[in-house]
Amino acid sequence: GGVWLLLAAGLWLSMPYVVPQPMLLMARQSAAAHIVACSMLVMLVAWGSRDWPVHRAVFLGRLGVAVLAAYVALCALSQVAVRRQMAYTLGSQMDTVRRLSVLPLPGGGAFHWRAIAETDSAYLVSWVSLMPGTVTPPQVIPKGPDNEVTRALSRYRLVQIFWNFARFPVLDYRELGSETVVHYADLRFSGDGRGRSRFTLTVYLDPTGQVRVIEFLNRSFQPQHPEFAAQPGGW
Repeated sequence: GGVWLLLAAGLWLSMPYVVPQPMLLMARQSAAAHIVACSMLVMLVAWGSRDWPVHRAVFLGRLGVAVLAAYVALCALSQVAVRRQMAYTLGSQMDTVRRLSVLPLPGGGAFHWRAIAETDSAYLVSWVSLMPGTVTPPQVIPKGPDNEVTRALSRYRLVQIFWNFARFPVLDYRELGSETVVHYADLRFSGDGRGRSRFTLTVYLDPTGQVRVIEFLNRSFQPQHPEFAAQPGGW
């Protein structure tokens, strides 16, 4: 556990030198924290089992490895079954699908999944349960507009970070009075693309088309911030 703590501290300090810059914000905010949490868990388990007899510790260790291996195998088989169920549900729509992915639902274990079928202009999303065997009708989620504004925003550094990491990006373009709001989301984290998560990105533009503020990673970035834009300017 102590070694892991030292590793986490070293990772945090060396991050600016070893991580490609576009992913620096994401990595610095999550990687070290996860390692620290893992190391603390290892230290607690080691402390709690320090007085166990050797044969008991060995038995429980082998049992834990066997259970983990069985669960991983079950997840792999479940993933194959979910993909087949989703493909069967889509039927002839599979001809337009470019990619079919299945993601486990939080708390669902190996039996509850979310299937995402990607087409050229939209995502077809269903919730799949293996126990009992059910598939919800596919929800059509448009990827969003491709216009002059969204193409210009792709020059901005923070937007590029989003595109580098997102697997299922969704754009929502709205004009609210004199302000234009462009919302970026990834279906891995935001359900139908409308909900907010830590990884959603929102760009606010003023009436002249200049970017006023970018909200990303639970932070607000003003035009003077060094991470704001690779090529400053509006559209």
